[in-house]
Amino acid sequence: MRELKFGVEIEFFGANYITVIEQLKANGIAAVFAGYTHAVISQWKIITDSSVNSTGTGLEQGLELVSPILYGDEGLDELEKVYKVLKECGAKVDRTCGTHVHFDIADYTVADMVSFLNLYYKEHTLIDNLVPESRRDNRYCRQLKTNVIKRINSGFAEGRLHGIRDIRSLIGTRYVAVNLNSYVKYGTVEFRQHGGTTEFEKMEAWIILMYQMLATAKGSHIRANRAVCKTEANFKSFMQMINLKDTYTEEYLTNRFKHFMEVA
Repeated sequence: MRELKFGVEIEFFGANYITVIEQLKANGIAAVFAGYTHAVISQWKIITDSSVNSTGTGLEQGLELVSPILYGDEGLDELEKVYKVLKECGAKVDRTCGTHVHFDIADYTVADMVSFLNLYYKEHTLIDNLVPESRRDNRYCRQLKTNVIKRINSGFAEGRLHGIRDIRSLIGTRYVAVNLNSYVKYGTVEFRQHGGTTEFEKMEAWIILMYQMLATAKGSHIRANRAVCKTEANFKSFMQMINLKDTYTEEYLTNRFKHFMEVA
């Protein structure tokens, strides 16, 4: 299996940025305030985000806590500590907040990425049922549209896609559930669909889900079939296909799936 190499961007408000940095450092996690920047650094950084609720941040803008590159179980352990600090500092989230996850795809081919996008497209009704309604095809995380998927598959079949950058051009905007603009800058794919959260368990399950989908698509030839129906039986089949059957993550995600089925 590929090594888990990822990064997260946690949008939040309700906690003073200076307090968060101080408490992260007190827990052995290097962190700085960086204003507004996309620069990649080797420590956690707090940046401003004008689209996020600004209440209680100590600034006139919302905040985003951005990780350095994280690796495997050690990275997940560090992320758990960060979430613990955020909760202790009183961090809050609402509909203005999202949590974005990046995965390294430097070893992905065009075929791998086409397969992955087909998989995400096919399963998107199930994935939608793991996030609040506010994160389903909203302005900052649009769903992969049928016409875009058709163009991508047509371009691939005709040999017109020579790199992942060509796929990114067909998708266009970065405001999509699966953002490949980040590939040009960082060699990553960014998942933008998850809502804001201060719960590590919730984010850990999402990270594992996306990672397993990426792993399943690599070296496969998944077609862009019509989106599957939103049923528990189909969700169970989805979990089995991406090798999460009989795992704690499957149990957690299944309970979340059922919850959103009940509130629909």
